[in-house]
Amino acid sequence: MKNKMFFKVFGVLLVAIAVVFFLVPVPAFSAEFSADLVITAPDSNYTFKLYVKDTMYRLEKVKGGMKCPPFPTIVNRNTGLTWGLNPQVRQYVEETDPVKTMMMNPLVAWEFMRKDMKATPAGEEMVEGYSCQLVEYRVPGESRVSSRVMGLTQS
Repeated sequence: MKNKMFFKVFGVLLVAIAVVFFLVPVPAFSAEFSADLVITAPDSNYTFKLYVKDTMYRLEKVKGGMKCPPFPTIVNRNTGLTWGLNPQVRQYVEETDPVKTMMMNPLVAWEFMRKDMKATPAGEEMVEGYSCQLVEYRVPGESRVSSRVMGLTQS
């Protein structure tokens, strides 16, 4: 008798969990994180704040040369649509051509810059307690390293 009651309760709980799982919207299971994007260049060092949620990301320069104003940029990676915000005058610019956003978005600039380069793994390095994988990028036919990129090692 107790076994039948246990299986009934277990069955009801299982159905309830399945219903809740299927009723929860998919974005509840999506990726969301923030990070500092640090770029070391010959003329200056740059730091950007990066916020990612689902297929959207927001990027804002917080340190470095300010030839271009440090206005926030929001990008929809699915559609390629970019919004450049100017909070001071409450305006925004909407752009669909990623080439036109390279000056304010280093992620887009990096995609276009490395397009024809050859990537070579260059080992690992510890940065503030995190194991990071190094990748060197070279222009084909040249031995000089054009860019060196560090990313977290997958665990």
